[in-house]
Amino acid sequence: MTWMTECYSRTLVDNHIADVDPTAMSKFLPQEYARMMALAGAESSMVYACDHNGNCYYPTKVGHQHAGLHGRDIFGETVQELHRRSIVPIAYTTITFHNDSVRRFPHSAQRDIQGNTPKGRYLIACPNCQDTKEFYRQQISEIVQYPVAGLFIDMTFWDMLCCCDNCRRRFREHYGAELPEVIDWRDPLWRTYVKFREESCVELAKELTEQVRRLRPDITVVHQFAGIMSLLSRGQCGQMQDYCEYATGDFYCGVEQHRFGCKMFDAYTHHHPYEYMTSRCVNLYDHTSTKSDPELFLHALTTLANTGAYFFIDAINPDGTLEEPFYRRLGDINARLKPFRQAIRSRQPRLTAQTALYFSPALEASHDIDGMPMAEWHEEAIMSSTQVDGPRETTHIGKLLNALHVPWKVVTETSRNLQDFQTVIVAGAVNLREEEVTRLREFVRQGGTLLATGKTSLLDKNFELADLFGVDYTGKDTDLACYNQLPDGRLVFAKCHAPLVAPRPDTKVLATLNVPKFPYNDPLRYASIHSNPPGMPLDAPAWTEHAFGKGRCMWLATNVLGVPQASQEEFAREVLRSVLPINPIVNAEEIPQAVEITLLRGSQGELIVTAVNFQQELPPIPIHDFKIRLRLPEGFAPTTVLKVSDGTTSAPALQNGILTLALDDLAYGEFWVAK
Repeated sequence: MTWMTECYSRTLVDNHIADVDPTAMSKFLPQEYARMMALAGAESSMVYACDHNGNCYYPTKVGHQHAGLHGRDIFGETVQELHRRSIVPIAYTTITFHNDSVRRFPHSAQRDIQGNTPKGRYLIACPNCQDTKEFYRQQISEIVQYPVAGLFIDMTFWDMLCCCDNCRRRFREHYGAELPEVIDWRDPLWRTYVKFREESCVELAKELTEQVRRLRPDITVVHQFAGIMSLLSRGQCGQMQDYCEYATGDFYCGVEQHRFGCKMFDAYTHHHPYEYMTSRCVNLYDHTSTKSDPELFLHALTTLANTGAYFFIDAINPDGTLEEPFYRRLGDINARLKPFRQAIRSRQPRLTAQTALYFSPALEASHDIDGMPMAEWHEEAIMSSTQVDGPRETTHIGKLLNALHVPWKVVTETSRNLQDFQTVIVAGAVNLREEEVTRLREFVRQGGTLLATGKTSLLDKNFELADLFGVDYTGKDTDLACYNQLPDGRLVFAKCHAPLVAPRPDTKVLATLNVPKFPYNDPLRYASIHSNPPGMPLDAPAWTEHAFGKGRCMWLATNVLGVPQASQEEFAREVLRSVLPINPIVNAEEIPQAVEITLLRGSQGELIVTAVNFQQELPPIPIHDFKIRLRLPEGFAPTTVLKVSDGTTSAPALQNGILTLALDDLAYGEFWVAK
C-alpha cells in the first residue's frame, strides 16, 4: 500500500461509453492509453473496470461486457501496460449508479415516496437491495484478481429520499415502524430515518471493503466521498471512512469549494495524503472545453498546499481515443509542479492551525422545511433555497477565514480531540448528536472559545448547548427578514428565521434584533414596496457572549456570516476577529485576499509555509514585493529556509521571533520550508 504515500500526481480517464453504437471503443489501444499517462507525468492512473452503464471492460462472468470490445480484455491489458511504464494502476468500478444491475434486478431501483424512480439516463439501485449487493460483491471479486494496487468504488450513496420496498422492509425490521412521510427534524422518527440512510451507506461500504480485504489485503480500497458535501441528499457520514484507506472524491464548484474540500478531506481521512479530484473539462457535461493551463496548475498547487494528492479527470472519446495535445500540456504542468510535489511527498506534512470550522451531517437539518411532505422534497429545490443555511454559511466562513489569512482546519463529527484548537466555529448545526454536544461542551469547559450561529443544537424545545450560549429559546422565530442592530446604530440585514431567545443573567448582549413592521412580502401591508426595512427594535439578542468553565461562547441569532455581500462581510469580519486567536501571520491585512496561505508541519518538525495566488481571472496578476511576516511557534528556531520552486536556501530573516518571507513577485505560488 506504499503507493498512496508515493504518488501525488494521479489521473483518471472517465469511460462511461455506451455500446449502442457498433463503433464505440473500437479504436481503444492499451499501449496508447499508457503512453498518454506517461506523457502526462502521471504517477498513478485509475483504469475503468466497469462504468455507470454497467459495461465491463474485461470478460466478466457475472455482468455485461461492453459489446464494442468483442471479448477483448482492455482493462487487464491496460493494467499491464501501466506496469511496464512504472505507473501504478488503480481499478475503478461503480455501484448504485449501475444501469446493468438495475435492469437485472428491477426491484432494486431507488424510489421516492410516490413510487417514482429517477428520470433520465441513470438507473440507480438502492443500497438496501441484497440482490445488487451480492452482484457488486461478485463483480468486485473479478476485478481485484487483476494486478492493481488499489480499488476505487464510486457512488456509494443515495440519489433521493428512497422509500422503495427494500427500505420499507429493512426499516420495519430494524425499528419496528413505517417510514415517515413528512420531514420534521423535531420528530424522532424522521431523525431515525436520516440515521438509517447513513447506516445503510456505511453498511454497504463495509461489506464491499471487507470483500476486497478478504481477497486482496495488500491493496487499498476507497469509496467516493464527495457526497458528504451534499449531506441529506447523499446520506453519507464520517463513519464511511472507517472502510477507506484515505478520503477521495471529485468536485466541480471552483476555488472556494476546493479550499474547503481539501480541509474537509484532511479532517476525515484516516491516512494521508487524501485525494482531491477535479476534471480537465469545465464540468462533466462539456466533453471538449478544457480548463486553461493556469487553472489546472493552480488546482494542483492548491491541493498540495493543503497536503493532498492532486488528481485530474479526463474523458475518453466514444471511439476509445484520447487527445494527445492535452496530455502533453498536462506533462508540462506536472513538470512545473515537480519541486512542490517532491517537497510535500518527502515531508508528509499536516495542516496546523488554532482555529477550526465545524462540518458534519448536523448541518443538514433545517426547521424551515419541517412539515414538508417527503413527496415535495427534491435536491435542487432544497439546495437552492435560502432556508438551508448550515452548509452555505459554513463554506462562506471558510472563505472569510481565507480572506483574513487566518490558518484554519476543519473538524467533524469524527474528530475526537478539539483541545488542539483555541477557537471552534459551528454554523447552523441543528442536528448535533449527543457525542458532538458533549465534545463541544468539554472544549469550552477546558478553556476554548466557541462561536455558534442560528439554531445550532436546537432540535427540540431548547438548545442542547443553552448552558454554553447563555440563552434560552422562547419557542418563537422572527419572520424571514430581520436585522442585527448594533450599539453604534448599524443595521445589518439577514434573511432567515432567527430564533428569539431570552438571555441568562450572566450573558452579555452585544447586539439585538430589529424586524420589519409588517409581515414578509405581505401584498397589502408593507413599509416599502421593494424591501422590508427595519421598523421594530426587539428586546431579543442578536449577538451574545457568555463565559462557561474556563472558556467562553459567542452566539449569533442569524445566518449573517453566510451572506456574501460587503456590509454583511464587514460585520462578519468584526465578529470573527472577536473570537479568533492571535494570527501568526503578522501582516495578514496587507496580503491580497486571493492568496491562500497555509501552515504545515513536516514529519521532522519542519515548518512549511505556502502561498497560492488563485485569482478569479486567470492567469493571475503577479503580486509585487510580496511578503509574509510570520510569528514563529514558541521554541522553534530555524537555521535555514528553502524556497521550493527553485531549490535555493538562505539564512532566515528573523527579528524578535518574526520570520519574513519575501518575493519580488508572487505569480502562481510559492512554498518555503523552514528548519
